[in-house]
Amino acid sequence: MILNKSNDHYGHVFGDVVLKEFANVLMGSTRKSDFVIRFGGEEFILILPVTTLNEAKAIAEKICSTFAMKHINQGGKSLYFSASFGVSYIHPEIDESSSQRHISELIDEVDQKMLLAKQLGKNRVIT
Repeated sequence: MILNKSNDHYGHVFGDVVLKEFANVLMGSTRKSDFVIRFGGEEFILILPVTTLNEAKAIAEKICSTFAMKHINQGGKSLYFSASFGVSYIHPEIDESSSQRHISELIDEVDQKMLLAKQLGKNRVIT
């Protein structure tokens, strides 16, 4: 999401509006069993239980397209923003002793995929 640019060009109040709109798209695109966690200023982690990698990719692509079509008004202009996703999968049968290490590696892997998505032109999903 290009939240930094919205903050730089339009101020932090407008950046908060963009962030809230993105959160609304996230909540409207996920199931009650899913977890939406704000991980950083403009980064979120979605935990999608009982979901295959292909299903998670489809959910992320739906969020990307929904958010890209959403206009946000600023000073009489309709502005559009994008989101990029890195998607990975964790097998539910990982034993508890290795899960903590594995989760931190998984977050790093997803972060690298998200950065690649941004480098490839944003508004995309990398698995």
